[in-house]
Parts: sequence; structure tokens; C-alpha cells
Amino acid sequence: MNRITIILLSLLIFSCAPVSVVMDSYTNGQDKTVAMMKVQRVDGTKDSVIVELLTYHINGQLASKTEMVRNVRHGKHVAYSSSGEIVEQGKYEQNRKSSKWSWFGKEGQPDSVRTYEQGMLSGKSVDYSNSGKKIREMTYLNHKFHGKIIHYNSAGKKSMVGEYINGIPHGKWTWLGTNGKKERMVTYLNGIKNGPVTVWNDAGKKVMTGTYANDKKDGEWKWYDDIKGLDSLIQYADNQYMGNYRKWHVNGEKAIVGTYQNGFKTGIWKWYAINGNLDSAITYLSGTYNGSVEKYYRNGTLQSEAEYVHGKIDGEHYTYFENGELESTITYNNSIRSGPFTKWNANGFKRESGVYLNDKLDGVNFRWYRHGEYSTITTYNNGILHGIMRIYSPSGVIKKETFYHLDTPVCQIEYFDNSRMKQVLVYKNDEIVFQKDWNNLGLETTDAENKLGITTKIELFESGNLRSETSFKGENLHGLALAFNEDRSLQYLSLYIEGEQVFRRNILEPEKEQQDLLYPNSALEVIVKIEEEEI
Repeated sequence: MNRITIILLSLLIFSCAPVSVVMDSYTNGQDKTVAMMKVQRVDGTKDSVIVELLTYHINGQLASKTEMVRNVRHGKHVAYSSSGEIVEQGKYEQNRKSSKWSWFGKEGQPDSVRTYEQGMLSGKSVDYSNSGKKIREMTYLNHKFHGKIIHYNSAGKKSMVGEYINGIPHGKWTWLGTNGKKERMVTYLNGIKNGPVTVWNDAGKKVMTGTYANDKKDGEWKWYDDIKGLDSLIQYADNQYMGNYRKWHVNGEKAIVGTYQNGFKTGIWKWYAINGNLDSAITYLSGTYNGSVEKYYRNGTLQSEAEYVHGKIDGEHYTYFENGELESTITYNNSIRSGPFTKWNANGFKRESGVYLNDKLDGVNFRWYRHGEYSTITTYNNGILHGIMRIYSPSGVIKKETFYHLDTPVCQIEYFDNSRMKQVLVYKNDEIVFQKDWNNLGLETTDAENKLGITTKIELFESGNLRSETSFKGENLHGLALAFNEDRSLQYLSLYIEGEQVFRRNILEPEKEQQDLLYPNSALEVIVKIEEEEI
């Protein structure tokens, strides 16, 4: 090995032409890196230096050729593909890229061009597509974008034009469509959106205009429509809605009018139908309903109105038919139905009325047929049946009365159209424990099965009219007990379950007022009293 080195040095010393020295090889013995060396006088002494560095592909094709000065890359540089095409070409100065550098594709098309100064990107640069068409132009300074940057589409037309200062977007940036018309323009200052912004459609008409301040929407922003022109107008401050808000229908009629404060709806907002009629008017405070809320039919007549406090309905909520007649009135407290309510039919007759307590029916509830006669009268306690459910025929005759205690049926009386009793039922734990039936002439028709174990005691007036009738089960009152006056008018009616009185109806003098009681004279007593309501 020492002998080879001595011979090599001797050759370098006594030869004027460069001598190749293999620096690295592939495992198959093929040269990988070869240095072209030459003896030169350096600082008054002779020394061997690399004047050119060659690299090879594994197939033996030249991979790169770089000029060297004093063992440092300095001068031309060319790189090749394994098939011999140039793929990279440039220049080094003192081991740093300098001036124009070019890169090429597989078939020799340009891939990109860069300009360097002291190893840093500085100057014009270009990128190309696989087909060799220019797709981007930009300028660098000290390895940062600086100056114009232009993008091109596949047709070779500009698709974006912008500008950088020290690597930061600055000034107007514009995007263009394939037809060459502007699509979008944004203004930058120190890398953030600051100034006008505009968007256009394919036909070149404005779609939106606005302004940014420190990367936040600010001032008046407008949206446009091809047909109606101005579509909407919104004011911003610090990227929040602030000030007027306007929107228009396709026919140019206003659609929305309102105001924002600190990003929240405030004051009265109005919505309009396309025909120009008011659709709704809502009062806001900090983005929530606060004040009057009105909604209208398409023809402009009022549909509903209510008052809100901090987003909750408070007080009366009114709804109306399209002809202007009142449809309903419901009382709310904190958006919960609490208080009286009434509903009407379109013909002006009441449909239902009652009271809500914490969104549940409470007290007497009335319902009417469309022609104004009662259909039902029902009493509730905190949303459950408690008291009576009375059902009427369309002609206004009572057909059935069912009495409840805390949602559990106690008894039921059914009537013929002539008001005679048709059937009496007594319940215990939701099961019938007593039943008595009559025909419309007043004659009893109870089935034998329902009479088992039941005895009946009857008392008559001297005139022969019925004075009283009492049912027993064994020695205990069980079932029906009723008494009449001489004129055959009812005096009282009671119902029992094995000695326990569960219902009593008294006829009070002198107005013959009816009084119904459940579990009279006990801790469970309920007085069922209904004051009928005007329709």
C-alpha cells in the first residue's frame, strides 16, 4: 500500500494533467466517487488538490460533475440521471450555491429554476409542471420570499398574483379564474389581512366586499346577488357583528332589518316576506328575546304576540286566526305555562279554557263543541284527574259523570238524553264493585250477576211515589242510596263501598243547587264544585 501511495504521489508531482483518484466504490466494484487531482503551488509549496469531483451511478453512468478549487466546490456543477440526461445544473462559489440553478424532468423539461447568492435563495425563481409549463414565479431575498409571486393555471394564464416582503405577505393579493377574470382580492399588511377584500363570480360581478383590520372583519361588509343586486349588509368591529344588519329578497324587497352590538342582536329586529309584508318583529337584548315578540301571517295580519324577559316568555301569549280573530291566550311565567288560558274556534266560540300550574292542568278545565255547547268539564290537581270528568252530548245534555280522587276512579253516573240515570258504577282499586242499570223509562235492568249479594230497601210516600232506595251488602250500606221529595225531585244521592261513603250529591235549597262530595266527612273529602263559564 505504501508503495502505491509513493507511486501515486510521484505521478502527481511529475504530471501536469489531472489524475483520477477513486474515493469510494459500490459493492460491485463500480466507481462511486472519483476525485480529479492535480499538483498546484499553494502558499509557496506544491500540494495535490482536487480540481474536479465526479460521482457515478451504479450502472457506470456519470451522476454529477463539480468543479473544485483548493478542494472546495467552486465553479460549474452538473448532475445527470442514470440514463444520462441532465437533471441539475448550477454554479458554486466557495462551496455555496451561486447564481442561476436549474432542475430538469425525466425528458429534459424544466422542473424549477432558482437564483442563489452566497448559498441563499436570492432573486427570481420559477417552478414548472411535469409537462414543462410554468406554474409559479417568485422572488427571494436572503432565503425568504421577497417581491412578486405569480401562480399560473394549466393554460398558462395567471391564477394568483401577490407580493412578499421578507417572507411575509404584503399588499394586494389577487386570484383569477381560468377566464382571466378576478375571483378574489385580499389586502395584507405585515402578513395579516388588513384592508379591502373583494370576491367576484365567474362573470366578473362582485359577490362580496369588505374590510379587514388586523386580520379581523371591520366596517361595512356587503354581499351581492346577480339578480337583485345588494343581497345583505353587515357591519363589523373587531371581527364581531356591530351596527346595522340588512338583507334583501331576490326581488329587491327588504328581508331583514336589525342591529348588532358586540356581536349580539340588540333592539328591534324585523323580518319581511317577499311581498313586503312584515313577517315578524322581535326585540333583543344581548342576543336573547327581551321585550315584545310579534309574528305575522303572509297577508300581514298578526299571528301571535308575547312579551319576553331575558329569553323567557312572561305574561300573556296571544295567537290569532288569519282573519284577525283571537285564537288563544295563554299565561306564562318564566316560559312555563302558569295561569289561565283560553282557546277559541275560528267561528268565535270558545274551544277550551282552564288553568295551568307549572305547565300542568290545575283546577277546572272546560271544552266546547264548535257550535258553543259544552263537550266536557274536567277538574285537575297538578296535572292529574281529581274531582269530576263530565261529558255532554252535542245538544248540551249531560251524558256521563266520572269522579276521580288523585287520578283513581271513584264512581260513574251515566244518563239518557231525558236526563234519567242509565247506569251507576262504583270503583275500588280501579275495579267495579257495584253496578246498577235502568232503561229510559226509569225501570231497573241490572243483570242478575250484578245483583248477587245485594239487597235493596225501598220507602214510599203515601202517594205511592218513591221516597228512598238503599242498597246493602250484608248489613253494610253498599252501592246506591238515594232519596226523593214528594214532587219526585232528587233530595240526595250517596254511594257506598261496604259501609264507607265514597260519594254524596246534595240538592241545596232554595235554588236547588247541586253539591257533590267525594269521601264526605273524612280526611279525604273533596268538594266538587263547578261554576259554569260563559262561552
